[in-house]
Amino acid sequence: MEHTNESFFDLIERIQEHGRIGSPDLVASVMPLLEQVNRLHENRLVGYISSPNKIRFEGQHLVLTEPGKEFQHSNEKLFAKRVLSGVLEMAQEISQRTNLDTNSVDDELMEMKEEEDEKPLIRPIYLKNYEPWDLRQGHYDPLTDVYVLGMLLASVAFGLDFRTKDDLEIFVANRKRLYFLNKRLHPTILSVIAEMTELYREDRTANLTEVITKLRNYREYNPENYADLTQTEGFRNQDVTERDNWILDRLKRRLFDISRRNKLLYFTDKKSFLNLTISSVPLLLDFRNIQEKDIIFWNDNIKSKLISSGKLNLNSFLDFGQNQFLAPSINKIRLEAIKSTNEYGFSQLRLVIAFLHWYNFKEDPDERISTPLLLMPAEVTRKKGIQDQYSLVVSTTEAEVNPVLSYYLKDLYDITLPDFVDLESSSIDALISTIETQIAAGSSGIKLEWRKRPKIQLIHSVAQKNFSLSTRKLVNRASGLNLRSFDYSYDQEDFQPLGLQIFNERIRQKNNALEYIINDDLKPIDNYAVGEKMRTMYTSDNDGEINPLVWEVDTCNLTLGNFNYRKMSLVRDYNEIINSNLKDEIFAQLFSDRP
Repeated sequence: MEHTNESFFDLIERIQEHGRIGSPDLVASVMPLLEQVNRLHENRLVGYISSPNKIRFEGQHLVLTEPGKEFQHSNEKLFAKRVLSGVLEMAQEISQRTNLDTNSVDDELMEMKEEEDEKPLIRPIYLKNYEPWDLRQGHYDPLTDVYVLGMLLASVAFGLDFRTKDDLEIFVANRKRLYFLNKRLHPTILSVIAEMTELYREDRTANLTEVITKLRNYREYNPENYADLTQTEGFRNQDVTERDNWILDRLKRRLFDISRRNKLLYFTDKKSFLNLTISSVPLLLDFRNIQEKDIIFWNDNIKSKLISSGKLNLNSFLDFGQNQFLAPSINKIRLEAIKSTNEYGFSQLRLVIAFLHWYNFKEDPDERISTPLLLMPAEVTRKKGIQDQYSLVVSTTEAEVNPVLSYYLKDLYDITLPDFVDLESSSIDALISTIETQIAAGSSGIKLEWRKRPKIQLIHSVAQKNFSLSTRKLVNRASGLNLRSFDYSYDQEDFQPLGLQIFNERIRQKNNALEYIINDDLKPIDNYAVGEKMRTMYTSDNDGEINPLVWEVDTCNLTLGNFNYRKMSLVRDYNEIINSNLKDEIFAQLFSDRP
């Protein structure tokens, strides 16, 4: 960049004209500003950047043109992070306004709503003009500086002007997947921006020293505490050192199907499977009444029942009366497992304890792949009665690491996984630590997260309906009626008179799917009135955000179903032969290089 003396927004315009900024340019531009404000913090002052107009682009660097100020403490209580319940996490909070007359729906993120300047805030939100909500509350301290500097950094990184609502909406909607806003930036920089711009103060980066250190060394990564895989619980050594074992390993590899048809790799067809976690989430009036013991996900309660007793009573978690599809789905899965046992001699029914949501950077880095990670052989039993009783039975404490995933990750990224994890003597933490350490060793900037609790979306839905008496006229809708098109009857056992059917079909206004929100007793005032009713609903959120830089181990989607495991049984046989280093003369002669 040329030597200039411009405003902050002049720099943004230049970036927009030039295209996306690269990592070296970005770090060189913002580092002097960060160091300048950090020196103020060391002297117990703050930058108090209440407006980007206090920032200039001098030469090639952003600088603060005003001296520091003392902390500004609020007399009001600052917003703290809300805890939904002991079980659920918030994925997203949406304000939804529905006009029942036009059937139009407007969605708006609760993290960013139009707020009038004089209107007090009721929650932390992203405000236009780079204004921190802390300052709106009368508070400004070093954490506020971190937020404002993070927004300035984001503005430069993505060429966005947060004086406009549209640009701010783009950033807020993609804050958890910043990779898509500028793929040229190093993952470490994207992570720093996300951490600095957290709404809740307790989630933000604690100080600027940490920010400066990460940005200054964004190219380097030194993995800490490198784990010895041979010490990991349940690890099976798969090294091939001798010629016969090398041949066996090559023969084993031919058994793996890495096409998109294989549900053990690309888990997309969910119709043949039953997600026990989603099915067990109760539909209550208030989500805060949901308790951990109500839901099937990997926790101490479920682990105790499955591992200690080997049996889980599904009727204790699933409401078969409320959800009519559950019993047919479980019966279909159960009968298919019995059929596999009769035809092939073993059951292909598995309980998926954990999924790995990951990305194949060598094929399509934007595609989020969901793959079963830990599977347990299972059996579903049914005891007939007034209400059939279903139980999930497991006969082992060992969960198998998906052999297809294990082979593919080794082939793509040289990530080695164990064959089994004993869930009685070990924990999923050890497996996650193994994967995390090997990902870090690749200096890819990929972050591995563990989804331990189910997530929900809160939808604050406001339905609006216009009532008009003066303009409403009843038209003759019965003209040209074809009476044969109506299903009517005057039988005593099936009394459905024609007049009622005509009224229901042609005269009565059709109910909108959201019209239940409006009370039936809403009365129009004078000749015209507008009725509004608000209701808060919750839905499960199990897909997660698409972010290639974040892989996720998910133990909140326990899933039951039959997989194609016929070839995988042979993989285990190959592994046993390779690991035991067996010798066989006939095998050696068959693959001998001598005539």
